[in-house]
Amino acid sequence: MTHAELRAAVEQAVGSVAFSPPVSIAYCEQVRDALRKTAPGAQIEAYFRGRREKGSEEIVVEARDDSSAYKLVVPIPG
Repeated sequence: MTHAELRAAVEQAVGSVAFSPPVSIAYCEQVRDALRKTAPGAQIEAYFRGRREKGSEEIVVEARDDSSAYKLVVPIPG
């Protein structure tokens, strides 16, 4: 996949899964499942982490294949 195709796949996957706070492991699993459908063969990571300096969380989605990589970080206000 090209970088643009990988980026579109990640953004589509994140946009296709309904989100309601707080962030959960189940939400990240749903994003991974959606991304597997649009980016088959890509290595996929979806997780959330706290941001100490701002007291909030962020969702991180990464996808990589042989030719490209894309990382999306979405801050979730606390």
